[in-house]
Order: sequence, then structure tokens, then C-alpha cells
Amino acid sequence: MGVSDRYVGWKKLQLRWLNSPDGRQYGGACQTSVENLEKRYSISIPLDFKEYLLKAVPGSGTDLMDNDYFDWWPIDRIKNIPDEYEHEINNPEIAESAPKYLFFADYLIWCWAWAICCDVGPNYGKVVVIDGNDRFVADSFDAFVDMALTDVDALS
Repeated sequence: MGVSDRYVGWKKLQLRWLNSPDGRQYGGACQTSVENLEKRYSISIPLDFKEYLLKAVPGSGTDLMDNDYFDWWPIDRIKNIPDEYEHEINNPEIAESAPKYLFFADYLIWCWAWAICCDVGPNYGKVVVIDGNDRFVADSFDAFVDMALTDVDALS
């Protein structure tokens, strides 16, 4: 079983976007862009999120606010917490590794945003919501996608 057979969050997002009224579909970023992101922040991107970046992330300069008001960021907008968010992180577990979390989407023009942990350790691959009540919301990117498609309220 290859990586693409195991990690399917990106496929679910592509299907949802394709079936949206405007039929959007994105082909992902190039390998070099993903590697540059890893180098810039000295991180190791979790495999399910890496598959999304390579196969489904919106293209540069593209804003994708979907029908549930999620804005899925293109790879050139993805940043770590300190580079994107000027406020204090109030969860110590998240704050201690903030430079190793990547924001990848926000809700309704940054009412809150989601970031994935790329720090190899106990929280590796987990997704957090940053909204002033910062907390973990999913154990993986694929789990986050499942919740985004079926239980949006659990992510806020």
C-alpha cells in the first residue's frame, strides 16, 4: 500500500470542491515548494498533510473560501505561528513548539485559523485551532478533513 492509498483527506477535499457550484479543482504544489517549506522552518511535514500539499492545495494567488467559510491557503501563504500570528498563544503545549506549527486554513477571514504540528514528538501531525482559546481539535490532517466535511462545529 503506497502513501496515496493510506492518506485520503486530500481526495475528499478535491471531491467536495469539484462538486461545489463552481467546480473547483486544484493540482497541488510542486515537490520543491514543499521541500522549501520544510527547510524554511526546519520541520518534517506529516505525510497526510504532505499529500494534501502535493495533490490538492490551492494554487498560488488563489483564495478558496468554501461553502462552510473555510479559506484553504495556497502553499505560498502557509506560515508558522510566529510568522502569521502576532498574539500570545495561551496553550503552553502549543506555545512551546509554535515555530513548528503551520497554519493552513482559516475561518471567515481569520475569525480563527488551524495549524498542524510539524514538530516530531507527541503532538506530531495534530491540528490545533488558534482563536484565543487555543486547543487541539484533530489527531491528524485526515481526521481534520473528516471533521471539516461532517462536523464543522467540532473544529471551532
